[in-house]
Amino acid sequence: MKRIFLYIVLLLPCLCRGEVVDVETGNGVSVEWGVAGAVNVNIPGDWTTTDTGQEINLSYGGAVGSVCNVEWKSGWFVEPGVMIGYDNIKLGLMPEGKTVLRRWNLSGLVTAGHRFSIADGFLLSPLVAAEVSYYFSTSSSTRTPEPIEWRPVNASCGIGVGLSDGNMAINIIGYFGLVKMSPQHDIMLRCKSLYSNKVVVSYSYYFTAL
Repeated sequence: MKRIFLYIVLLLPCLCRGEVVDVETGNGVSVEWGVAGAVNVNIPGDWTTTDTGQEINLSYGGAVGSVCNVEWKSGWFVEPGVMIGYDNIKLGLMPEGKTVLRRWNLSGLVTAGHRFSIADGFLLSPLVAAEVSYYFSTSSSTRTPEPIEWRPVNASCGIGVGLSDGNMAINIIGYFGLVKMSPQHDIMLRCKSLYSNKVVVSYSYYFTAL
């Protein structure tokens, strides 16, 4: 718990940077700092297979953090950010029932896209994203016959859509894990490669100049 508190403290300076607001440079690039919160729907499994028989377990999590949006006048933008999050991941490891994997993580992510104006000043954005996560705390609710080694890092790529209005934005992005959750094979029935996949719904608030 002390380590979790330390990470939150380290994240606070990033959140405070939200007070540094919407700076427009001489070359037409605007920069905004803000805060973000997210809800995750976790879907662990093998997204590379076409096997329709693999088990699908849905679970939930969330994250909070800070973002920095850099946008060009053409409408293209890139948004790096840092998030601290918690997930409950359900896995069918044991015939007797689900195994719940609880994980705290620190993630760095980059989202990019292009904003199009739609009705009433709303902006619609096709998005691509990349995320790298470090799991600094992992625990399981069920004992397995043999210890399972869980990888402490994950990389994901994502695609989605965003909707923004003024200093607020909502993004929906589906992420596909690129690193197997465990180096051990066949830890789940009918799922030889276990990846950490998720759908993320995030809300961002950008601070504007007074």
